[in-house]
Amino acid sequence: AKALARLKSEGVVKAIGTGLSELDWQRRFMDAADFDLIYKLALDRLLEALTSAGMAAGASLSLNARPVTVWGKPLAIKRALGNLIDNAIRYGVRVEIDLRREGEQAVITIRDHGPGLPDDALQRMFEPYLRLSHGVQSNAGGNGLGLWIARNAVRRHGGDIVLRNHPDGGLEATVTLQGLVGE
Repeated sequence: AKALARLKSEGVVKAIGTGLSELDWQRRFMDAADFDLIYKLALDRLLEALTSAGMAAGASLSLNARPVTVWGKPLAIKRALGNLIDNAIRYGVRVEIDLRREGEQAVITIRDHGPGLPDDALQRMFEPYLRLSHGVQSNAGGNGLGLWIARNAVRRHGGDIVLRNHPDGGLEATVTLQGLVGE
């Protein structure tokens, strides 16, 4: 409750949804038990808060975000994006985050300037408890669940996460989310 109240005070959570379009969206992507937990979520403000927190901790981050609002569960989306950004900070030298609207979906790209991943590991990284040797060396306390949890949260919102090695180096995570709110 405190975390949700903080997101509301930061303007990340705009309002509790009540419209017919929201109900249609919920029926399509969410379990019936979750209906009362859906909010208008300002992704640009959420990413600004996550980026500011990372920069305050000394990370090199840049954000290019246009205003985009989706229906969603704020804490689940915050956890998913936070995990991806934390991983990018941990394994990359510099992190670039981009938020845009493409058609009927929000697209978030998180690119680090680290070593990337072996091509054969890109899909396997979403398996629970999977950790590569360089991940264990740089973060001994991890348990290999972060990407699995992030992808499940995003998929429950009708979206997905795709990892790829950027042609100029580093890893790029692309998050797509459905449930855009008409602006």
